[in-house]
Amino acid sequence: MKIGVVSDSHGDIHALRSALKSIGDADLVIHLGDGINDIDAVSQYIKTEIIKVKGNCDFNSGLDAERIIMAENKRLLITHGHNYNVKSDYLNIHYKAIKEDAHMVLFGHTHFPEIIENNNIILFNPGSISKPRGTGRTYGIVIIEKGLIMPKIWDLHL
Repeated sequence: MKIGVVSDSHGDIHALRSALKSIGDADLVIHLGDGINDIDAVSQYIKTEIIKVKGNCDFNSGLDAERIIMAENKRLLITHGHNYNVKSDYLNIHYKAIKEDAHMVLFGHTHFPEIIENNNIILFNPGSISKPRGTGRTYGIVIIEKGLIMPKIWDLHL
């Protein structure tokens, strides 16, 4: 299974389209918030399922702040991250993953790409496709096959 992961598009539809084009054929696309209107605007061009959660800048969206999904028998916690103080540390989000028995947490909010494995839980932040901090514009691809979760961060070249 191939999952494209984007976050923090903040109105930059051009960057979002470029990221989706770079991701290519995916079984699933996940938008981690702060720009869910952007993914709605381009959803007609995407042939795959889209999962989205609201971020702290997605006012009155009516979406959930987090979701749990199953992908290839792996439990994924999807959230923007602001409710877990991820700009300070990852302790709260890691505890939430343990509580939810998640194999992986996908989150944004910090605009900084990171992959951390801690006690068999993968914390995955694809960074921001519009307003990066400390790096260039980035997105993520997660491959799940044969019981393995293989996340990778990719640079977005506009």
